[in-house]
Amino acid sequence: ALTKRIHALAEQADDPVLHVFGYNVEAVTLHNMGRYAEALDAMRKGIALLDEHKERVRAVPFYVDPEASMCANVALPLAQMGFADQARAMRLRALKRAEELGQPLAHLVAHWCSCALGVRIDDPSMVEHGAQGLEELIATMTVQQGLAPARFFRGWAEIRRGNVESGIETVLDGERMY
Repeated sequence: ALTKRIHALAEQADDPVLHVFGYNVEAVTLHNMGRYAEALDAMRKGIALLDEHKERVRAVPFYVDPEASMCANVALPLAQMGFADQARAMRLRALKRAEELGQPLAHLVAHWCSCALGVRIDDPSMVEHGAQGLEELIATMTVQQGLAPARFFRGWAEIRRGNVESGIETVLDGERMY
């Protein structure tokens, strides 16, 4: 209902930036509900609109950059739907955009989704890289929201590498932080 109102307002105001925001919210919500095909459709529409109006979207000061957010978040339904190569490409685009901006929450979303993608496609190296990015973010920008996920994603990678006992302890350490 909320995203329908956002899109209606965007239509009324002829505002592609508001549409991009609406697609981002819609896609993340649908993904979290397990509706991957619909999430992917919304995210693709949003990214296409973002690419078409890139300078206009980039001029708006979002709390989390929509390009980094959408590219990071679209990787998850892409992987779920069997498009692992496209998911990897979007992950790299999200990480690149976060790096360009230096925006802490863009980094947080890009690395967090990178970890989640790595888990989905069973890539411990990707998970370790994402966990390292979260840890560096915490150390340099004091974004504490990434602390617990960094621990449980790192623990997952340890388990997948055969270090089961220490990995479980690392996962539990992250869980205790919540």
